[in-house]
Amino acid sequence: MIQAEENGAADAESQVLDLSSMQLPSLEGICLPPSLQTVLLTANRLTALDASLLNLTGLLSLCLRQNLLSNISGLSALKAASGLQSLSVYDNQIVQVPDLHSFTSLTHLDLSYNHLTSLTELKCLAQGQLQELYASSNSLSSTKGLSGLQSLTLLELGCNRLRDTDEIQQLTGLQELWLGSNRISASPPFGRWKRLRKLSLQSNRLKQIAGLEECALLEELWLSHNGLSSIQGLHQLTALSALDVTSNQLTHLEGLSALAGLQDLWADINQLSDWPLLASAMQPLRNGLTCLSLAENPVCRAFPSSYEAQIRHLLPALKELDGKQLDDRHN
Repeated sequence: MIQAEENGAADAESQVLDLSSMQLPSLEGICLPPSLQTVLLTANRLTALDASLLNLTGLLSLCLRQNLLSNISGLSALKAASGLQSLSVYDNQIVQVPDLHSFTSLTHLDLSYNHLTSLTELKCLAQGQLQELYASSNSLSSTKGLSGLQSLTLLELGCNRLRDTDEIQQLTGLQELWLGSNRISASPPFGRWKRLRKLSLQSNRLKQIAGLEECALLEELWLSHNGLSSIQGLHQLTALSALDVTSNQLTHLEGLSALAGLQDLWADINQLSDWPLLASAMQPLRNGLTCLSLAENPVCRAFPSSYEAQIRHLLPALKELDGKQLDDRHN
């Protein structure tokens, strides 16, 4: 208990207790004041949920990141369940989502970096207030159980085994959708996600993509490491500030003319070879684009001695080219 107190354990009136990075195997001998609203237990060696933790009645936020938990079914006995707003079990060894039907106030849930194969248990939160769900780096092959989570504004499912987006097409309130590093091969029906501001489909199996014009509010679009030969609908994304199409099969960057607000453009490792065509496409970006990457495209070899000068003349506002910071010299 003495060590815990030195690192932030609190008196009887405290609302926050931070016991992070203490390598605790349990909470034995540590006093948890009943007034606690936030408990941070990141980077310990907990293998079970202590009764003293489950008995807290005023808890609003519980962080159990980076522990050794494999079974958290005991959370169903948490006395503060109905009032808990934030729960993180990121980076543990959890194989099944616990029963969360009593967690009606939960707005933030992080299940990332575990061993989950299903999220069906989350359907019990359909009538709740969950706004942010993180479940990246698991072994998910399906999104069953998520279609009823209509309050979601952020969904992170990157680094799983998903092949489609069927179950999440009903989530029309999404503002951020992260689906990178999955096995998706068919272009999703973007018309369902008109409120999206950030979309990641990088490192999937997409050969074509269409319907992006339905997402007119998009600010960030991440499509790198697919097999795209063209991207349709970009011309409608007038709010776009960041676009990543690295490592595809693009021969032309079409649809950029309306993207006057674009600041960052990554298009490395494609098949861009026609400099006049590329220059014409990027001309409308000359006053706003500050970061550009075209590395490993045939066009970069068209004028090896004057490549940087040509680009800077075309894009005078540029601050970074191919990962290199540019100085303030005027061409």
